[in-house]
Amino acid sequence: MSKQWGPWVLLRAAALTAAVVSPFAAFAEGPGIRQGDLIMHPQALVGFGFDNNVYFDADSESPFPSSFLRVGAGLDLANRSPNKVGLRFEGDLSNRFFLANNSDAAQFVDDRNGVDAASGLLQASVLPNAPITAVLHGEAKYRDTPAFQELADGYERLELSPGVDLRFRPGDNVESRPFELRLGYRFQHVQFVDGDKISTDSQDKDAHILSFLTSWKFFPKTAAVLDARWSFVDFQDTEAGASRDGKPFRVTGGLKGLMTNRISIIGNLGYAHSFHDEGTSFSGLLATAELSYRLEPAFEATLGYHREVRDSAYANFSVQNQGYLRSEIHFLAKYTLGGHVGYDHYSYSPSNGDIAVEERTDPVFRAGVHAGYNPAEWLQVATRLDMTQNLSDFKGSSDTNPVAYSRQVVVVEVRATY
Repeated sequence: MSKQWGPWVLLRAAALTAAVVSPFAAFAEGPGIRQGDLIMHPQALVGFGFDNNVYFDADSESPFPSSFLRVGAGLDLANRSPNKVGLRFEGDLSNRFFLANNSDAAQFVDDRNGVDAASGLLQASVLPNAPITAVLHGEAKYRDTPAFQELADGYERLELSPGVDLRFRPGDNVESRPFELRLGYRFQHVQFVDGDKISTDSQDKDAHILSFLTSWKFFPKTAAVLDARWSFVDFQDTEAGASRDGKPFRVTGGLKGLMTNRISIIGNLGYAHSFHDEGTSFSGLLATAELSYRLEPAFEATLGYHREVRDSAYANFSVQNQGYLRSEIHFLAKYTLGGHVGYDHYSYSPSNGDIAVEERTDPVFRAGVHAGYNPAEWLQVATRLDMTQNLSDFKGSSDTNPVAYSRQVVVVEVRATY
């Protein structure tokens, strides 16, 4: 199985580059449930939708459409008046149920019903109001994405990330400390569950990440930021000559915050070097430029550009250049209408370890609209349409195109965060 599907799976996995968004995207929450010093915000989600391309297939591969039901729950918990120890917990889980639209598809549906996303975050801050604070951090994420119609197994990605931060914020007033220095460590473990069955185990990795962050607020809501990170990455299962291990280093600096009462910016410029042990290494600029305008409470719009370098399942790394525009209007106190458009351009390293790979670029267009109604502060009824068009002409060793795809997803859902 792994030899038969390996190249196709890696190509497809590298193409699925859309960010994974929690089913409980941030919106207004209710008063919560108070128990002593603790406050809890339970969450619930019910949604129904239609996906016209469940497996991200090219048009030549006869995309598989399906309606689906999604049900989820979550919980946020924190202590309201932390003195010696501050606690914070966030957890959510969602289940998906594909509904076969014809009898021929029924055999492919049952294996893919179940948990599709889950996440958990636990933080404990020791002396959270003191000038020197230690923060213990633990995070877990799980995501299951269908792979191919003919395979019962999917891309089941599990990520664990424990660590610790040491924060230094001089000053007696907790609310007005202009300077912060933070030293941090994270251990990251990424594993594709049963990846040996569909050849995704080559993406399993362990990483040790050292970080240094400093920020200085020179206005009440505007800060200068410097962020530096040095990682030691070890991929667990690699073929001879195809090692993507490395010691990437990156540093960025810039401004973040309000320029006027209505205009805010994020402006970062930096440098990264991937220091791969074998093959081609990345060396170049990183950048983020974002301009936002807000006319509270009726309108907001953001125009932005982002340049980033990431690990890749296809090669040593990929470089992403992303431009985007999103806006949202709020009217009659309870209604929301918004949309977004974006263009992503991915270019890949010419080598996978010491092994040369075919030149590849993936241009991806994204667009979407959404609308919402809030009968209560903690309750939202929403609908959205998301459209993605991957125009890659990369075919690898196949006569068909396993990377390019077109996909539209429409969802109606009810979300509650009490």
